Amino acid sequence: MARDGDTVAFVEVKSRGPGPQAPAEALGRGQRRRLRRAAEAWIHSHPGVGREFRFDLVGIRLPEGGEPRIDHRPDAWHGDGP
Repeated sequence: MARDGDTVAFVEVKSRGPGPQAPAEALGRGQRRRLRRAAEAWIHSHPGVGREFRFDLVGIRLPEGGEPRIDHRPDAWHGDGP
């Protein structure tokens, strides 16, 4: 969980080494559903924190012998959708 002003962002971080699969591709529908349920539980246990909520994705590509590349996608998906 992170805050961006009055917005609470639930952030999923995925990393991948060398290869064709992008980190974002590792976040499946089932995992998004589980994250939504965890976010709902957090929201209910923290009333009054944040006016808006979103799901962010941070993808980290770890190329062999190179510098990591970080891709932050604010509002990457809504609930259990893509």
